[in-house]
Amino acid sequence: MTAHDIEKGSEDAAAGNDVRSAYAELLRRRRFLWWLTLLEVVLIFGIGALMACIEPSTAGPKVYLASRVVGYAGHVVAVCWGLFIVYQWTLSAKEHQRILDSIK
Repeated sequence: MTAHDIEKGSEDAAAGNDVRSAYAELLRRRRFLWWLTLLEVVLIFGIGALMACIEPSTAGPKVYLASRVVGYAGHVVAVCWGLFIVYQWTLSAKEHQRILDSIK
């Protein structure tokens, strides 16, 4: 065993640690994205329930109009948030592919 072999072994170990830490970071990010996705679904259903439950006959026209404005604005925010989450998932998939390619 030469000094070069020892140095190469330490480089391989360092590269392995980098891959492990990158993979751990990727798993943390994916867990965060799953929670964001779940929150997105809850938000959409909550806004839908708000809009379905408030009717003009029971709450009055001002409350009904306010619920519609809040509901539609909430749906716009939910769609933008959903597009952001999809974008983050594609970044996560690219990062995962990069990690797999670095292992090969």
